[in-house]
Amino acid sequence: MSKRITLIAIILGLVLPNIAIGAFFFPEDGSDVGNFTSVLPEGYDNPDVDSPDAELPPVSIVHTPALKARANEDFDISATLRNMPDGATAIAHYRTDPLNQYRQVSMKQVTPGRYAVTVAGQLVDSEEIQYFIEVKFAGEELAHSGQFANPHKVPVEGSGGMTGYGVIALIIIAGIWLFSKVKVKTNSTNQPRKTQKKRQPVRG
Repeated sequence: MSKRITLIAIILGLVLPNIAIGAFFFPEDGSDVGNFTSVLPEGYDNPDVDSPDAELPPVSIVHTPALKARANEDFDISATLRNMPDGATAIAHYRTDPLNQYRQVSMKQVTPGRYAVTVAGQLVDSEEIQYFIEVKFAGEELAHSGQFANPHKVPVEGSGGMTGYGVIALIIIAGIWLFSKVKVKTNSTNQPRKTQKKRQPVRG
């Protein structure tokens, strides 16, 4: 009798676990209890997935303009650029006269993440330097520091040069002076000459 009980216990011990496992993984009601497919939550970016459609982190420019520049000395424009994608270009636009066009120069990476360009000293001969920085990728602007119409402005010390506005003011003043001289000369030329009467000799 004890042998039969032992045999039945062994059979139940072998069969019942298999029945339980089968009921878990293959439920008859069609539920998905046994489906262990992993799904990332919405909005989660998997860093291990390299997808061409994945959004790149935004590019940022960290730049603090210099307080001043020295006349006839090289002037450096530098900035820290973060999240630069491969193929992107950092460009500095600068001018030393507000009436001139901006010069466009590609900035070079001097240290990891640090980009710079040098304005030659012979160009630093005006009252201030105006510039702005932008990052472009495939013709599209990704970030900028300063703008075309609102650039960074750095005063130049020791400058004896004259800006475009000063030249224009000088030309206007000279033109007014010349115009006034010509007008005075014309008026004096058009004045009628007075005829002088000859005195008759007095007869005594």
